[in-house]
Amino acid sequence: MPNQLCICIPTFNRIDKLRKSLSYHLNLCLKYDTGLVVSDNASTDGTRDLLIQYKEQYSWFDFVSNHSNIGPDANFNRALKLGLQTEANYMWLLGDDDFIESDALIEVLNRLIADMPDFLFVNTKNQVYERLPSSFSSHSDLLRDLAWHSTFMSSLIFSKNAADFGIEPNESSPNFSHVFGIFNYLSTLNSIRISWIQKPSVTTMRLDSSLPSWFPHILDIFVSNWVKTINGLPSIYSLEDKKIAIRSLWRKSKILNYKTIIFLIFRDDIKFLDFLQRKAELYLVIGKLRFYSLFIAFMMPKYLSKRIARIALNRYVKRRAIESRSFNAVEHIK
Repeated sequence: MPNQLCICIPTFNRIDKLRKSLSYHLNLCLKYDTGLVVSDNASTDGTRDLLIQYKEQYSWFDFVSNHSNIGPDANFNRALKLGLQTEANYMWLLGDDDFIESDALIEVLNRLIADMPDFLFVNTKNQVYERLPSSFSSHSDLLRDLAWHSTFMSSLIFSKNAADFGIEPNESSPNFSHVFGIFNYLSTLNSIRISWIQKPSVTTMRLDSSLPSWFPHILDIFVSNWVKTINGLPSIYSLEDKKIAIRSLWRKSKILNYKTIIFLIFRDDIKFLDFLQRKAELYLVIGKLRFYSLFIAFMMPKYLSKRIARIALNRYVKRRAIESRSFNAVEHIK
């Protein structure tokens, strides 16, 4: 099946989400001559049987089932490598709960042909939304503007050379091997061609109101590991570039706000001593003023933190429920 683009989906034990994704994307791929592959990270919920069923229906579709769980980062890389085995010139690394807008796929294919970029980044509807220029040719501007956006895997479309370079897990970038891999690869190029599509192209599907699995580990992931990932990038990116990229986590996501910290304290997922020991990293991510202002959260009476945590959780549940209903109302992904 000739194609310009291959959609590469890594998955693990999320058969319900994967079923919806494949039901939608395989038909979309047929319409636009786009490939699709799945890397199953040794799921135990019947995912392999599901993939076999789709393979019987779509002969051009391909998948691999790992003999053991190799970790999420290595599975991302394996999905890309599987995509390289197709005839595609570009690989779109897509989460198993993310959906590509049909009209957006047309624009993506047209931009790939017209621009021939090293990477193409797309905007998202309900994750990391940005307003950025349509192209980048500066390493400095790229890191400053797109470091945080690149944490959202499904916004990334790799050229064949970039996918071949890979995003192997390494000690410099726990949780963010794809971010490190992208900017490490681009550092090897004297000149870069990066394209950006402003119109939101991907939407994340919400099936339930459960908290993300990473939520209790926010300080580990979005403070310590984020700082380690960006600071570990090659010296082509200046210290000032890295400083701005690190701070972009807070500036763009607001993930370490008062409600989040209070909620984590109430759940006993964060201790004051742990927070204090990360002072230097937190200075980089949120700044000194906000670091000290968050002390208020730790001094809050238990009854008040419980009330705030309950309000925050209720709002989160309602928002997820609304999103879930909006997706379930769409006939083609039922």
